[in-house]
Amino acid sequence: MSELIEALTVAVLCCSYIPTSKLLRFHQWFPFVMGGAFVCISFRLIDVSAMDTRVKRSSDYGYDFNVTPVERCPMNKSEHEKAEIRMGCNENQTYHCIPDKKHSTLIEFCYPRKRSLVQSGKCLELADTGYLNNVNCENFTVGCPDTHYLSNEIYNYTACLSVAFGCFTADKACWQEKFERRPFEKFREDCEQNRTNVFLAPFIFVTIIVALQLVLVLFFCILKRRDVLDFMKGNKTSARLVSFEGGNEEQTSLMRSPHDKGTCEIKCMIPKGCDFPRSTLDLEELESEHWLEDIELLRLLRRHCLQGAFENFNYLLRTRILKRKDSLKKILESRDRDGRSLMHYAAKGGSVDILEKLMEHCSDRKLDEEDRLGHTLLHIACKYGRDDICTFLLSIEDYKGSQMNKTTKHLWNAAHFTAAGGNNKIFKILLTKKFNVDSKTSNGLNILDIACIYNHTSFCQELIKRSSELELPLNESDDRGWNIAHFAARVGNKNILEFLINGYLDVEVAKSKTHQKKTILHICCEYGHYELCKFIVENEHLNVMIGDIDQDRWNALHFCAKGGSLDAFKFIESMDIHDDETLNSKTALHISCIYKHVEIAKYLCNQLKSSGKNINDLKTKTLWTPAHYVAVEIKQDGSEEELIRILVDAGIDLTAKTEERKTVLIVACEHRNKTLVCYLVDNHPELLKIEPDLIKQAAKYDAAIREIIDNAMKNQI
Repeated sequence: MSELIEALTVAVLCCSYIPTSKLLRFHQWFPFVMGGAFVCISFRLIDVSAMDTRVKRSSDYGYDFNVTPVERCPMNKSEHEKAEIRMGCNENQTYHCIPDKKHSTLIEFCYPRKRSLVQSGKCLELADTGYLNNVNCENFTVGCPDTHYLSNEIYNYTACLSVAFGCFTADKACWQEKFERRPFEKFREDCEQNRTNVFLAPFIFVTIIVALQLVLVLFFCILKRRDVLDFMKGNKTSARLVSFEGGNEEQTSLMRSPHDKGTCEIKCMIPKGCDFPRSTLDLEELESEHWLEDIELLRLLRRHCLQGAFENFNYLLRTRILKRKDSLKKILESRDRDGRSLMHYAAKGGSVDILEKLMEHCSDRKLDEEDRLGHTLLHIACKYGRDDICTFLLSIEDYKGSQMNKTTKHLWNAAHFTAAGGNNKIFKILLTKKFNVDSKTSNGLNILDIACIYNHTSFCQELIKRSSELELPLNESDDRGWNIAHFAARVGNKNILEFLINGYLDVEVAKSKTHQKKTILHICCEYGHYELCKFIVENEHLNVMIGDIDQDRWNALHFCAKGGSLDAFKFIESMDIHDDETLNSKTALHISCIYKHVEIAKYLCNQLKSSGKNINDLKTKTLWTPAHYVAVEIKQDGSEEELIRILVDAGIDLTAKTEERKTVLIVACEHRNKTLVCYLVDNHPELLKIEPDLIKQAAKYDAAIREIIDNAMKNQI
């Protein structure tokens, strides 16, 4: 009501500016007053809603690093790169934008670990305290990834970036389950609490459209009034960004996409406002020789180097550094905490012009410099596919000679990084310059292995065809017994494996086992690659391995339970492979609970119920039931609670204890699984009476869990 009064007041005040002699009749001006009130109310409500949403979404994430809720994630490579630069992620971080652990909002963050390879049939979430976790999406109605991909390239799969009310919007089963499991009123309360975008966004959109129409009508009516026009003439503003380059005026429009709120187009020339990096500095940045004001300038220079934005870089160089004769020039010589100078950043960004400018003004920096891990400019350019930089560097004879055998601390050379980037053009340049392409890294990988792991199919096929010429033996394995066929199975690349066995790789090599006795079938099942699994089983030369077991007596069915592909599990099961106990008496149900694969666990529990078998007979040698394993390998995404419900429905005894007298509640406390502890305390309070001393002992190492347990025990007294 207060918003309505406020809006009407504003509208009336606006009318007071109209000269009395020119007032319209009541029926003429009243709609405008109401329209103005509607506009004010709409934007007031949107603002309040947005503030409330921001406040709610910024809390209770429980991650070890900062995350930012967003309305929309990048949907292509260009948007992703802009967002990464806007966030200011450093060389040890990778920008990600994925759903939170509750699947209620999208969050963006600088991930402090390396990007990971995601299996086909999987989306991502940021689980627990902050790690990337695979989420099964094979039941999506549309949009589930059908091939493996790098975690920071999830923008290619929009279905993985659309969530609401704890579900992916394409996950029909999740929506049905949510409505069936909880009364509608409870669900409506959750909707109100979560304030997700699914219903708010259409409301905002419609409101804005209507409001804009009203504003336009009001605007054009007022424009007809001379005194209002006279008032506006003195307040015209320009929606242009103007910079002066050597006396020439350059105009750049501030074009923004709906997602890039707060970011300027790459063309921005004046380094202020949104063109600066984010305001928060890392401690490592403060621990440097530069003044705080200079650190901001250094970060901006790095940004332009990474963007390859020569005009922006050159503008800062001339106006902010070269015209001054103080310590600012040291910025050009500085290194980050990884030992990388602006030259390294320029090599990643791909601008030869920037690199040449740095060579001109950096007396202490040389082209052959390395960072702390031994990465050279050429290594970085090869890794990120910057063929212009590679061509420029290798055109310098002295540089080429010094780089021929240069490796990092882990023995990666230019050819290895080229294989990781999958750039055929750069690889041809290296071959022309007689670079060594047959060496191995410190962990035994050659360029073919690396290209396969990074899923560069055409690059791999070219290397395979030229393997004799390039001296790349296809039958060699690393110190763990993995060969090229195992790597192809790991990433699920059916095309590479099929290409290998059709004339290039001895079938016996493809059928060989790793030192842990794993076959390529085990490996592709372990990572949920159903199509490759089917290809291997149906291949007349490879299907002999279907019944093989590894050193822990795991068969293909056990690995399917770990991989999470229900289709693969059913397919292997149809091949008469049984759920025999492993070396430590685990079954497929134990394994599916460890890795939180709800659909497989539900499928197995339904089988147990229909066969009349007792689920409580499924215990390991140390008396661990499937319920105990739910509490380990925490995800805190709701899957643990769902698994407990499935197991209880199948008749499991949650009060069962291991040899060490541990119940599932004690295991959950030991593994700091707060959400599962809360669920068990609320829904199975009888567990608090079993081994209470052990419960307190397990809970004492986490303050939040200790408080949950203490309060629950007090309430039972």
